[in-house]
Amino acid sequence: MSSSYNIIKSINNERFKSVYVSLFNNKNIALNYLSNFIEMRDKTTLTIMSDKDSFTADLDNNRLSSQHSSLNCLYFYKKKRLTTINNICKDLSLLKVTQNGNLCFLIPDIWFKTISESNLEQLINTFTEISSSRKLYIDILIYGSNSIEFIHKNLIKLNNKFSGLIIFKQLNNSTINSFIEFWHTKKHIYSNCNYQLDYSNNSINQKSEYSQNKTIQLSKKHRINTTIYINKTIINGKNTHLDNFYLINNNTELSNISDLLDTDTLVFSCSQQSEVIELTKSIFSLRKKHGQLLTILIKETVPCLRYSDEKMLLNAGVNLIIPSQVPFERFTVQMESMHNHLLLTQPVDNLDDIITSHITLSNIGYVSNNDFIIACKNILQKSSQSNIPYALIKLSLRSNITPEQCLSLCHIRRKGDVITACSDAIYILFGAIRHNDVDKTLNNLFGIPTDELFLEISKNHSAYDIENEYQHIINCAVNIEPDVAKLTTSLNNTLNSLASDDDSITPFAIKKTLPLRNH
Repeated sequence: MSSSYNIIKSINNERFKSVYVSLFNNKNIALNYLSNFIEMRDKTTLTIMSDKDSFTADLDNNRLSSQHSSLNCLYFYKKKRLTTINNICKDLSLLKVTQNGNLCFLIPDIWFKTISESNLEQLINTFTEISSSRKLYIDILIYGSNSIEFIHKNLIKLNNKFSGLIIFKQLNNSTINSFIEFWHTKKHIYSNCNYQLDYSNNSINQKSEYSQNKTIQLSKKHRINTTIYINKTIINGKNTHLDNFYLINNNTELSNISDLLDTDTLVFSCSQQSEVIELTKSIFSLRKKHGQLLTILIKETVPCLRYSDEKMLLNAGVNLIIPSQVPFERFTVQMESMHNHLLLTQPVDNLDDIITSHITLSNIGYVSNNDFIIACKNILQKSSQSNIPYALIKLSLRSNITPEQCLSLCHIRRKGDVITACSDAIYILFGAIRHNDVDKTLNNLFGIPTDELFLEISKNHSAYDIENEYQHIINCAVNIEPDVAKLTTSLNNTLNSLASDDDSITPFAIKKTLPLRNH
């Protein structure tokens, strides 16, 4: 049987002179696809819809030059700001391309973030007209992790406008999954085909074997006399009215119950982030051994789990994670309601894949501008595999406040959240955060409303927008004294120290009767 690599290669070689669209969840695999599966002839023109500095900011110097040598022309988009669809279509019609050649477009998904269905149809129609009138092969390669699903859904509705759609997703450091939605060639029509490609050292392996999705086999056992095993630190002396439950001393003993049945329920506790990796290993092992009927819950005893931690535990096979804020009575109701639930999602097959895709966040607080950019690149690379949302926040300074003063007001407490300073702005990188939580988190960091402290707040959630900021972060860097840098990670203990010594308190406001004006 042909390897996955050869199959993808052959369907590209057998194309019509038409429009084909490929979607990628990060830029690296888009460039790999370009160099591995699209023949770079003398008649090939590559147009990159991003400015050169931003596009090459996180690439090896030799990466693009090696591809450039086999191209007829290479174009970059000059402006960093997005333009209208009408202007793009006008620019496309003016491109000088040799007839019977190959025209490739590499486009970040941010271009499609606010595009309407009618505008997308207009853009696809423009590509189709160019392909037909000039007899060109046109490849549209769209990369990014923010809007790909939205683009995918809208492209499906336009499937009669172009000849092929394929989706590539990097699952981990060694595997890329490719799904052919539809693909018309001179010999065959491919549809709903799934292949996996080996990926190592940032390149696709030509020995990638053909593979198909594994189907989930559900057990037909019924839940009879389900036993609940709970880590006793969760109960903590509270009165319980649960039937048929046992208290277990700790998570280790909970993982090693000798007479555990496939239909039982296990409730692990989690009180600190350092427990997450060990919990993941235990849950993965239990899920592999007992299958999908076993119910596994995790109860936070104190707030400690980040979004990335929760994603990793769910990938390992957890049914439900219950936050610490949930009252005990509500927790018992949720636990009982899970008795008849099957785990229908298929856990990841390899434990190493789960752990390596987990974003390990070590930096915290102030870092230099160069280290800040390195942290941004690491987050972008990891998040494309784990789908963990991130955010880069630019806080523009007012004229009467300095970067040092702003840094002294900021107190970062979570690993993975880093900050750096420029002459006109403060930058904060949240390594793993829900986008809806950004405003609340910012206010918690500074202790006062950030919209009053700063002139402007810009939130960047896409790789394209973040890469556009690299040059400004380097060019406008300022030196920060070590004492000021340390303040960004120190807890503000002023109120605690005041409260501990009442005699030393100097009141900032004194209750005073206001005189009334006589009328």
